[in-house]
Amino acid sequence: MKKLGYAAALFLAMGSTQATDLSFDLNDAEVRGNIAMPLTEANYYVIADVLYSEGSKIDDFDLDDQTMTLAGGFLLHQPLNEVLSFKFGGKVVAVNSEELDDTLVGLPLGGELQFTLETSQNIIYFNGYAFYAPDIISFGDMESYSEFGFEVEYPFSNQLSAYAGYRFINVNLDETQFGGADNLEVSSRPYIGVTFSF
Repeated sequence: MKKLGYAAALFLAMGSTQATDLSFDLNDAEVRGNIAMPLTEANYYVIADVLYSEGSKIDDFDLDDQTMTLAGGFLLHQPLNEVLSFKFGGKVVAVNSEELDDTLVGLPLGGELQFTLETSQNIIYFNGYAFYAPDIISFGDMESYSEFGFEVEYPFSNQLSAYAGYRFINVNLDETQFGGADNLEVSSRPYIGVTFSF
């Protein structure tokens, strides 16, 4: 519960920033806060993310302890046409698991693709994203980092939207350091959430 309080405090602290988008989502085992803030008129964004999980697995065995994932980085937003846009860049990710008693660090690269479906009365966004860090940009006992997911988002107004999605986050471990364990599945679950735009 101490880690959950830390996650909530960090989420509120991020929310005090003048952000473009502030998102919050959850499921039965996880809670996440995310912020995306424009830096300049050149479509650069700084992002920050915190994920608290009680549903992680090591080699398909459920963990009894909590896992905290912190991330921050930069993305460049590039519209492709009237309905497609792409963000690409990189971030720093730190994964801390009480079970492993270690903090795993990587520098994944990747991006986000958004498709806009617009009718005469509604707009629906379809979002997909993927990030990956091979061994060369994974440090300590992290050998690689993989993250992907997708979302369907419905805006109620310019300031509020709701979304549902699925995410998968996985860390390949140095099996010589953790008693032969070589895989930490941080997240593999659906979720629902809301985004506030300022």
